[in-house]
Order: sequence, then C-alpha cells, then structure tokens
Amino acid sequence: MHSAKGTKNQLPRSGADALKEADDGPLTPNRAPVLYDTQSVGSNEVNHEPIPFQGHHHNDADEVLSQSMPNMGGARWLTPHMTRRNSENTLTKRPSKSYLSSPKKWFSSTKRKKKKSKVIEGPYSIEYSVFRPMNYLPPIKSEADFNDHLMNILRQENVADASQPPENYISAADFEALVSAMTHDVEYDTDLSPMRISQGSSGSYFVLGKRERAGNNDSEYTIEIYKRGIFKPKDEEPYGPLSPKWSKWLHRTFFPCFFGRACLIPNLGYVSEAAACVLDRQLLSFIVPHTDIIFLKSKAFYYTFWERIRSKPPKFKIGSFQMFLNGYIEAQQFFSLYPLPTDIDKLPVSKVLEVEADQPIDRLSLQFRWTREVIQQFQEQLEKLVILDYIMRNTDRGADNWMIKLEWRELSSTGTSKKVYPYLRIGAIDSGLAFPWKHPDGWRSFPFGWLFLPYTIIGQPFSNKTRQHYLALLTSSYWWEQTIIKLRNIFEQDADFKERMWLKQVAVLKGQAFNLVEVLRIPQAGPLELTRRERVLIWDDEMHVPTHVNNRILSNALESSIYDVTSAEHQSNGKNDETTPLLEPPKRTKSDAGK
Repeated sequence: MHSAKGTKNQLPRSGADALKEADDGPLTPNRAPVLYDTQSVGSNEVNHEPIPFQGHHHNDADEVLSQSMPNMGGARWLTPHMTRRNSENTLTKRPSKSYLSSPKKWFSSTKRKKKKSKVIEGPYSIEYSVFRPMNYLPPIKSEADFNDHLMNILRQENVADASQPPENYISAADFEALVSAMTHDVEYDTDLSPMRISQGSSGSYFVLGKRERAGNNDSEYTIEIYKRGIFKPKDEEPYGPLSPKWSKWLHRTFFPCFFGRACLIPNLGYVSEAAACVLDRQLLSFIVPHTDIIFLKSKAFYYTFWERIRSKPPKFKIGSFQMFLNGYIEAQQFFSLYPLPTDIDKLPVSKVLEVEADQPIDRLSLQFRWTREVIQQFQEQLEKLVILDYIMRNTDRGADNWMIKLEWRELSSTGTSKKVYPYLRIGAIDSGLAFPWKHPDGWRSFPFGWLFLPYTIIGQPFSNKTRQHYLALLTSSYWWEQTIIKLRNIFEQDADFKERMWLKQVAVLKGQAFNLVEVLRIPQAGPLELTRRERVLIWDDEMHVPTHVNNRILSNALESSIYDVTSAEHQSNGKNDETTPLLEPPKRTKSDAGK
C-alpha cells in the first residue's frame, strides 16, 4: 500500500499527480508491453505513440487480445440493397461543380431546409464483434440471463434483502403517473411554480410537489413542499436561443472561440442527460437518478418578450427531467466533513456500533469514521462512476456534480440492542456534457474530476467484483444490441437528429468500452491505467444481406460462422479447386442418398 509523504503544508498526492509523474519520467521495466501499434482503430492521430499500462502483464491467453485489431464493432442485417460511397480523400471521375450556382438561387430564401435522417430498416443485429465473451464468465445471451446477472449483483449489495429494488429505480407506470401529476401542478398551482437554479451555465429549474407530513401528534398533518426533480429545457441551454444566463450570452456572443466544447453536438444536453440514465441502467450501476425527456409549460420558464406579453398560455418546452436525490450531498462537501485518509494501513479494519433495538436508525446521531472496510466499499462505488464517465466520455465531471450518501445498515440484532455499520452510496448527476462525436482534441482536455482524489484511493486496481460485474456485460453481443437500440431511441427524439453524427457518437462510445474491457482483463490495472489508454474509434461495418438466395453454395456460406470452422477443415484436399470449406455444400449422408 502506498502512502503520501510530505510535510504538513504539502497536499496529498492525487491520481492526476501520479499520471503526470509517470508521463514525465522514464518507462519503468515492470510495465506491460504495448498492445497497440502506432495507429489506433479509427484514430486520426497516426504519429501519436501509445502509452503503455502500469503493472504486470497478464499472460492468460483467454484474456489478452491479439496484436492485430479488427476495425469493426459489429455487423447489421439490413435490406438487400448494396450502397457504395466515395471516400473523402479520393477523386471522382467528373469534377465537382458545387461551387457554381444559378442566378435564381441568389434570390431564394436563405432558410436552411431540414434534411430527414436516413431511416435504417431492419433490426440491429451483431454477427461479428471485437467484444469477445470471457470463458470463465456466464454468457449473457437473452433477457433472462440479463435479469439473472442483475439478481446476482443485488444479492452482493443488499445482503439483508436481495428482493429490494435498486436505489434509484422507479417503474415506468409510476414515472408516467408522476409526470402527469407534475404537468398539471406546474401549470395551474401557483405554489408549485418551478424555481430557477442560479448555478450552472444553462436554464434549469426545480420542479416542486406537495405531500402530507405527520406532525407531533398522529392526528395532525401538515402540507410540505418538496423537490421532485430538475427540469432542463432544450432552448435554455448555453447554446440555446433562450438562455436566461446573460453572462453566458455575452461569453457566446463576444468570445465564441473560448465558448463551448467542439467535441459535443450543440443543444443536445437534455438528450445526454436521458441517455446517461439509459446507459447506467444497462450497466446495472443505478447511480444515475431516473431521467427522461418530457414536455412542460409554465410562466416561470424563460420565453421571448412577445410570448410573455400575449394573452395566450405559454407553449410546451421539451427538456430532460431528472428526479431529485434525497439524502445525498455533494462530494466536495462530504470530503470537507470527512476528509479522505492518506494512510490506509493505520485505519482500523472495521467499526460496528451498537444501539438500542427500539430506536429507528434514521433518527440516531451516529458518528462516521473511515475504516478499511468502508474504504474498500467506497472504492467499489467509485469504480461505477469511473466506468460510466469513461464509456460516455463525460467532459464535465467535477467534485460538485456527483453526490455521496451515508447510510447506516443493520448487521444483527438481539432483544435489546442491534449492531449497525456505515455504507456509502454514490449518485451521478449533471451528465449533459457527455456522448461526444469525437475525442477531445483541442487545448482543453476535459479531465475527469475523480482523478484528483488521493492516490491511495484512485490509484488502486479495479476490484474483482467490478471485473465480474462489467466484463460479462461489455463482452455480450446481446447487451450491445439492446444498448445501442435504447440509446438510439433516446437520441432520435431530438428534432435535429442526424444519422451521420449518431454513428460518430457510437464509434467513440464503443472505442471507450473497448479500452475498458482491455483494462478490466488485467488484474493489476485500475482507473489511472484506464485514462492513459490510446484513444480508439470502433466503427460498425454494415452488411446488406439478401433475403432470398437461390444459390445453394452462397446460402451455406451465409449460414455458417467463421468461428465454427476447425483447423482440420482448412487443410487442402489435394484437388485443384478453389472452393473453401466455408463455401462447400453440406455433405450428403446415407439417409439423404436414399431419398
């Protein structure tokens, strides 16, 4: 275990400091060999040398990929038509005349016509993938396998009662009822008018609600106003036309070179919020509160001057609604109350408190202390945040937009007393600046905020629990099919959805997931090694397969898998033919010969 050394005035060594020291210093002999060539899959940086891992290399043949990396993330069964398109760096036979325009077009309307996105027919089906399943993990090939994997995770986290739903789970029917009641209250109840949040760069609002609260006597009830969630309209984002933050408007108008993120699609923050929730549910992490795209209208929202003075009711606004996290506080506030220890070896192994059995745990004033068991449990929760942020490449993860909740769980109880222990939960909010269409390549690198945690916390390798949790999901073709379909359904709700930009977003997402799988396969690698990986893009290679095939040999080739061909079938039969074993028709048996 490494400990931070220094004087009292010196800050503890963080994960970012360790990365900087490793980049500035010479390569140590205990680092693993480089798994990539100088040019990564789909990467535009050909001359960029890859950065190797720290730690020992794992020699297991089942867990190490080959040196040659395929350049496709999957194949899709689509329509039988084959389309071809010229490359961007090739010349066509006829010179382009797009720079010439007729005089009548000079006087045409300058309003840009919206192009309809290309509709892709057929289901998203993966035939060949770079995400190969692990031999020692149970495969996930159906929804039943996915649910079984979820139950195993819940049993590990909720030891007392595995039947309890996850922390931030809400059913679709309950959420629909909540949105229906909220839509009526926001428009007609003056006491529940949305409250604009002063923080942040966009217009966001607290959506309020009413509920009954018991008083001192059981017969007395009072009406309590509470926060249901946060609504972020699309047109009030920093790039939106109705952003209420004048400082951001001045920034965008007079300093456009220093505003925004070039790697993100503008005005797509509300979709990114909902997509982060979908990805979190698919990863079975449940650290993102339930988020979805809804429509709301209220006079408290920001409208134009002409819309405010007219007598008609305001229009509906589309945006993301994220449910409020109760009992959570910001990470920086939690660490100010309970600073992270820099020397874990000096901590006690565990600490169990004994309280009276008849007292509720939530009403007790218990004192929290860091122990080695709490540190280990906190690292497992932190790894969920690391994996989620890395896959969706969150460009805005600081110490103020992820939350920590302290719980006290019951360990055992007797007739007069019960033993309780602390348990930490992590919540991820404000994920509107994620899912880029390219890797950040500007002067701003957008580092992850959790890299600045002490090295004794963020510098540890991923736990075995985390490896078994996510490797089974990320190496499943069924999981990828369902995840891409659900993410696409979210992004298609935007009126400015473009197929070309969506494919670029998927390439970045799959490239990040590929790096994550490679790191999880090495037992000595952790979050620091993950952030030092070469940036990768993985593109889907679409296969247009005919639906009706009369050729017997071609039909056999389409129905056979290249992974099922054994080495014996590759040997030549001594004949002077060019028929491969994959294209050979099936051999006729004796029963077939008699027919």
